[in-house]
This record gives sequence, C-alpha cells and structure tokens, in this order.
Amino acid sequence: MIDTSMWKEFKLSDIGFKNFHGIRQKQSDRVDGNIPLLTAGKENQGVASYIGNPESTYVDSISVDMFGNSFFHKGEYAGDDNIYFFVNDDVSDEAKIFIAAVINKDNTRKYVFKDQFRQSQADALSVYLPTTSDNQPDWTYMESYMKQIIDESGKSLENLKKADGTKHLVDVREWKDVQITDLFELSLPKGDLQVKRVSDGNIPLITPSNYNNGLLLKIAEDSPSTLYKKGSLTVDMFGNAYYQNEDFFVTAHGHINVLLPKMNLNLYTGMFLASTIRARFFDKYGFNEMCTLKVLKSEYIKLPIISTGEPDWQYMENYMKTITEKSVKTVDSFNSVLK
Repeated sequence: MIDTSMWKEFKLSDIGFKNFHGIRQKQSDRVDGNIPLLTAGKENQGVASYIGNPESTYVDSISVDMFGNSFFHKGEYAGDDNIYFFVNDDVSDEAKIFIAAVINKDNTRKYVFKDQFRQSQADALSVYLPTTSDNQPDWTYMESYMKQIIDESGKSLENLKKADGTKHLVDVREWKDVQITDLFELSLPKGDLQVKRVSDGNIPLITPSNYNNGLLLKIAEDSPSTLYKKGSLTVDMFGNAYYQNEDFFVTAHGHINVLLPKMNLNLYTGMFLASTIRARFFDKYGFNEMCTLKVLKSEYIKLPIISTGEPDWQYMENYMKTITEKSVKTVDSFNSVLK
C-alpha cells in the first residue's frame, strides 16, 4: 500500500497545466492520416481512429473524457469534443502517467452519461499528489515510482509471452452474413426510469459504456421500467454490445437496445455474439451516427455456418470456452508475478 498521509491536493492549473477542449469533427470532415483521434471510452486508451487533420492537436498530454477516464498520451494526439487535454511541457512523462492514474482513481463512478466531465470540471480539476518538505509536488518520487511500475509491467508481459507467445487468428473466410433480426427480437424499455429517483437494489442498470458490461449501478426490482430477463444482449448507442447474465434494467431514451434471442443462448454463445457485434460496430457508431433500434433492424453480423446454413453454435461455444480458459491462465500468470 502507498502511504498517502502526506499527500496534498493540487489544482492542475496551479502547477502549470493548461487545459484545452477537443473539437467536434464530422466523419465527412476527417482526412486520412496517422494522428490518433480520441473519443470517450476506456478501450484502446480512447483512440477511435486516425486522421490527418492537424487542427487542435496536443503533444505529450493528459486526456480526460466526458466520463472521467484519463490517460497520458506520448506524441501528437487530437480529440473530439468529449475530450479535454492537460498540457505542461515542464513535467516528465512518468509524472504525467502518475497524475493520469490518480485522476482515474478519483473519477471512478463519478462521471457518467447523466453527469459528465465538462469545461467547468476541467477548469477546477485537482488531484492529490505526494509532496516535498516545502509542500510542493514531489516530481522525483512520481517519476521513480512510475519507472518502477513500467519496469515491472515489462517483466509481466515477458512472462505472458513465455506462457503463450503466439497470436491466434480466426479464419472467417467461410463465415456468412446473418441479419440481426433473424436471431433477435429488438426491444426498447417501457416506463419512465429516472436514475436520480430509483432506490438501491440488486438489479443491474445498464447504460452506454465500453467497460464493465455497461453496468451503471444496481437498483430495486420494482423500478418503473421494463425488467429484462437474463440471457439477452444489450447494444448501446455507440455499438458496445454485451451478454447479460442477470436480469437487468436499461436506461431509457433509446440509449440502450435490448436484443431478445429467438434461440436459447448460453454464456459462451452469448459472449461470442456480443463480441462479434462489438467488433463490427466499434468504428462505425458514435455521437455523429448512433446505433439506434431502426439502424439495428437492417444490420448484419458475420458468423460461422454449418452445412445446413445454420449458425455453428457448437463452434462458438467451444471457441469462447477456450478463450475463457486462456484468460484465466493469463490472470494466474500476472498473479504469480505480483506475489
């Protein structure tokens, strides 16, 4: 455990950081290039695509998105209007990584779709940091601490490579397009579920998100909305897809589409379908073009097929079981290094 008893709160603007707001860029305005474009989300450190537009780019910066996710970005990056950049050329990369990690820790579950990180929060953003004897940020400690973490992470990755040093590509040449509506009935919730008025409970409430299966919080079973049964899929407005293994509610206003299977799905076939949908939709949908129920009705996904033309459910199940087993072994490898 890190002793934080002597840490002090610092406003980023008081320790030399300036903040800048990303700009909205329509898909039609983007030029192909090699500049990473950031958007809201944890996956791939927020990188959504690559562009050639040099406007509003920042170098060696810390980013904070509308949900409070924070990352350090080495080199030149651009961001849409859900991204805030914090720039200070006098601070080392390692110290910026440290600060981004602290921001992430502080913002866990703080900012969500209904309460976003915006300009006023960016202007007032502060973090707790280790201090020197004269109550200034201890940049030397932050640098040395992060260098140690980076070194240990490198060793962990080497151990994982030794455990399984090959990449496994899936041959999809014989897969076929299957329409979403051939597999699922599409649904939106009924009722007026207002997050600020619900009671705590045990039923997951799913909201647009690219992590934690879309879980926002858990609410009471008698909440005024449609209670969906486990075994269904959710696809949010950004194309994030998840298999839901518990009964659940979803936030209203068309933010979440519910896919009710026309066949019996188990955990593994459900995860396979969700992964396939997510892979197809990841770069396709966003704030400029949302994944609505109307859009889903005309969408297809590519699936393995047996000789009768039906989806190969056994293959999907076996594949996901293999992936799950390898994931467990990967976690065990990390744990063995961290002990």
